[in-house]
Amino acid sequence: MGEKVIPIQHLSLEEDAARKTGDEEGNIIRYHIDRLGIPLIEVTTAPVIYSPNEAGEVALAIGSILRATGKVKRGLGTIRQDINVSITNGALIEIKGVQELELVPLAVEFEVQRQLNLLKIGEELRGNGIKEDEIRAEFNEVTDVFKLTKSKVIRRALDNKQQVLAVRLPKFRGFLKRELLPGFRLGTEMADRARFWGRVGGIFHTDEMPAYGVTPEEVHDLRAFVKAEEDDAVVFVADALENAQDALKAVVERAKEAIKGVPEETRAANPDGTTRYMRPKPGAARMYPETDIPQIQITQDHIQTIRSELPELPEQKMSRLVSGYGLNQKLAKQILESQH
Repeated sequence: MGEKVIPIQHLSLEEDAARKTGDEEGNIIRYHIDRLGIPLIEVTTAPVIYSPNEAGEVALAIGSILRATGKVKRGLGTIRQDINVSITNGALIEIKGVQELELVPLAVEFEVQRQLNLLKIGEELRGNGIKEDEIRAEFNEVTDVFKLTKSKVIRRALDNKQQVLAVRLPKFRGFLKRELLPGFRLGTEMADRARFWGRVGGIFHTDEMPAYGVTPEEVHDLRAFVKAEEDDAVVFVADALENAQDALKAVVERAKEAIKGVPEETRAANPDGTTRYMRPKPGAARMYPETDIPQIQITQDHIQTIRSELPELPEQKMSRLVSGYGLNQKLAKQILESQH
């Protein structure tokens, strides 16, 4: 990369995973298994990349080298970028599945912005005197508050014999609507957790009320029912009892994490460069060698044979096309990127 060397820490041979069909019915998820067994190469750099643009340049360089071998598939989705982002006082966040190279710098910028905003929220919460042990998983069934509701979502749940559960978040009023990224708020992150762990469609919270068919009177009665103070927020869910409980447990856990700052987690990339909660960050215990395949000894002779058969690197081929054939940079780049 110019004057800078980017070390490669790991080169792993993996197996591509099954993918979701998109046909989900309740708790049933269907998968395509046609990709199972297809080799997947994972290339991991050392943590020496310090800017969003540099991350994009490194991703482009690695992709170009892989394509130069002629042994990797081409097209959208065949090379996917997973990005680990961390900032001072923040957390290590893994962003999975950035498919467009031009989105790499944007995804990094957004993640830095998200972490900075979370750090600011955490500092303000601690300044307000809120402590983690004050955030308790004490749920109230508030179904009666909404027995005459005009909210379509809540009405549908009640018609299906489901319940409305609520939890009070002390001193969180106003924080759930705080924007972390354009269109994404702290409440959005809580909703992502609730969907993942509670299998619910989403959550309601008083920072965005009255709205969605919920009236000011219902908000007043809800706050009174759970004994919310003036600076408290209330989160509520309308779903099956077990789902609602699991969803609110996830909300409580995310609220506790908000006091500390930025939680470590794995996030999935969205098409616009933003991210959403995907799963907890895996620990080292999940990474282990393949136990069913004997080790393969790589000899120096084998390495020398491979080196002697390596193709031209992209920048070498570009230089040869320009100097040897008198082509301009634009035309040489088109030839370099062509599949022919």
